[in-house]
Amino acid sequence: MKTLWLALSIVLLLSVISLAVGSSAVGFEDLLAYFSNQNLDPSVKYIISDLRLPRTMALITIGMSLGLSGVLLQTVLDNPLAEPYTLGISGGAALGAVIAIFFGLGAIGVPVGALVGCFAVTIVILNFSGSKMLMKSRSLILAGIMVSLFCGAVVTLLVSLLDPTKIQTAVYWMMGQVGTTRDVGWPALFLIFLCVYLYFSFQEKNMDRLLLGDDIAASLGTNLNLIKRTVIVSVCVLTSGSVAIAGLIGFVGLVSPHLSYLILGTRRHSLTLTLSSLIGACLFLVSDILARILSHETELPSGSIMALIGAPILVMLMVRRTRYATAD
Repeated sequence: MKTLWLALSIVLLLSVISLAVGSSAVGFEDLLAYFSNQNLDPSVKYIISDLRLPRTMALITIGMSLGLSGVLLQTVLDNPLAEPYTLGISGGAALGAVIAIFFGLGAIGVPVGALVGCFAVTIVILNFSGSKMLMKSRSLILAGIMVSLFCGAVVTLLVSLLDPTKIQTAVYWMMGQVGTTRDVGWPALFLIFLCVYLYFSFQEKNMDRLLLGDDIAASLGTNLNLIKRTVIVSVCVLTSGSVAIAGLIGFVGLVSPHLSYLILGTRRHSLTLTLSSLIGACLFLVSDILARILSHETELPSGSIMALIGAPILVMLMVRRTRYATAD
């Protein structure tokens, strides 16, 4: 329990730093004055309330959503490399967003296109896998990879045909970017996250049984098809909402669960669901803070910084796991 409170404290600390860091001169003193209801310049209030606060809340909500999704997928697919994008959801989101950009559907069209693409890919993958095949995680992952490769090929073709003025929008969105007008959509995503989190908190016994293997879980009364389909649909909704706001963000859903397993020393879902969500928020907050610190003149995509942070962490975790497996 102390670990969870510590993780929550770190999230709050990083949130304060996120609110105080940016290209403008607004800093910690202005932030303290803002929350103390002191009279501030209207421009300072606008920067904090309309720009930085939605951005910070979006970072937290997206990080928690992807961290939670990673735990759920790694459990039901019994694969340490499973994450929200393993099922090809990222490919569908990229395709939907680029199609919206290609046809000039505007700022609203991009997140809507991403949402439609995510759900379309999920439906296709579920139809590919079938009720019996769904029991086999490798089949589901293979279907996701195939769909993702197809979507990636179409995205490359469409980007090459885009007007030069639209290419930057497509590229930045695919690299993961916050700090846009899409940030205000965080309350809807947070509500979805809360519903998914609470649901699987009540299903923690069934989720723990899956760690023992599908056969044992089924013998103990767990409805495998129902729980797996629920996880896939839940992850699709969480990931599509995250993608609609910030574009493609990798490694959060992959690294967060592994860090939670390492810190807790257990995979009990009563603990990992919460800690992985908080770690996801921490990782995404850190990546965006670094993106703003490293460049004041141009906006660096947070997704790129997240990849630079996540890749080395993942390699270290995999090396550590291999050493322990060899020692055993």
